[in-house]
Amino acid sequence: MSPASPPLLRALEAELRALEARAERRTLVVAGGEDFTSNDYLGLAADPRVAEAMAAALGRHGAGSRAARLLGGTLPPHLELEARAAQWLGSEATLLFPSGYHANLALLTTLAGPGDLLACDAQLHASLIDGARLARARRERFAHDDPDALAALLARHPDARRRLVVVESVDSMDGTLAPLAEYARVCAAHDAWLLVDEAHAAGLFGPRGEGLARELPRVLARVVTGGKALGVAGALVAAARPVIEVLLNRARPFVFTTAPPPALAAGLSRAIAIVEGEPERRERAHAAARALGAALGLAPHGAADADETGAILARALLIAGATGAVLILLQVPLAWAALRLAPASAEVEGLARSYLAIRIWGAPAT
Repeated sequence: MSPASPPLLRALEAELRALEARAERRTLVVAGGEDFTSNDYLGLAADPRVAEAMAAALGRHGAGSRAARLLGGTLPPHLELEARAAQWLGSEATLLFPSGYHANLALLTTLAGPGDLLACDAQLHASLIDGARLARARRERFAHDDPDALAALLARHPDARRRLVVVESVDSMDGTLAPLAEYARVCAAHDAWLLVDEAHAAGLFGPRGEGLARELPRVLARVVTGGKALGVAGALVAAARPVIEVLLNRARPFVFTTAPPPALAAGLSRAIAIVEGEPERRERAHAAARALGAALGLAPHGAADADETGAILARALLIAGATGAVLILLQVPLAWAALRLAPASAEVEGLARSYLAIRIWGAPAT
């Protein structure tokens, strides 16, 4: 950059150099080789039936929705998907959003505000953290996957207008399964309600792939993303009809954005049908996770202790080198790094995907 460049651009270049010096600067690349990194757990992103449903919607409804949902942008595929998803998830209603980020921001900023308490698990996805910050409610964190810590937090705020507990059913960083039943009991005892992000559970868990929270009491709303096991994009909020109607009327990320393309909605409807009708897909995904866990000396949905780190990392890199896997550094605090492996098994025709995180603990953050 020229010395005559504006000071702001020079400052941004300095930020990039600092990232590069810490080996934290990233670039966009086209992935190749075996897929150990994507969220396409069930192989639906390349399923021809999903693509055909999207192509048919393109031919019938065009490429875009032309407007926001409340201003003429609602098309038949949107309503068909929302009805289909409500049936699948066992919910009174669902509402489609362009992404999981949109859905989480909408949910938290609409349902929580001044006078309310957001009790947040200590390891939440960035979209939930940002939604909680923007909600203008009181935010407090409790220890990850710890019902006792949640109970103590709720007990300190008996006068909050609403007490909403924000959790992920499958942790997006380390893959652990949240103690949802214990959380529900704590919520019942303290007049609190759960908001459950099912991004990494939908498609992989539940009798019909509907996730882990369908039958759980004290759940106010669930978020199911369409770009992971469902293989497309977008996200759905599932809740009782009054919750959905409030979101439809007041959620700014819904009201003030163009509706998702009709082809996206049609693809998600077809993907949901496949998930429901082909349980063997998630069975193969879990089998692949168990096989990889055995190779690394870990159970799926587990985390490595510090004294295991060296041996596990060596085995992980050996497997990666043998298969052309790409290993990614997750967006986690500098106190620790993570290898997240989503294995594709050649024995199941490349369709198996799963989620396994290996936490590699480092020095404490300063």
